[in-house]
Amino acid sequence: MERIGLVGAGVMGMTAARNILQGASSLSVYDVSPAALEQVKSMGASVAESPRTMAEACNVVLPRAPLQGRAVSSRFRATVGE
Repeated sequence: MERIGLVGAGVMGMTAARNILQGASSLSVYDVSPAALEQVKSMGASVAESPRTMAEACNVVLPRAPLQGRAVSSRFRATVGE
């Protein structure tokens, strides 16, 4: 089974999370919004403490955070690397 990581749980991220979980894959999600994380957690995803812990635990990482969303993209780059 693929271990998939998802950065960003907004509109596009929620849709991706739903589809990934329907395919019976393992999903770990990182987002700066606690409300978004609670929603994906209720769908069956696990919540990552940081982009780094998510990337280390997953063999596929899907970025779904807007590039202009500096809160997520700068933190992701700083902890995981570009």
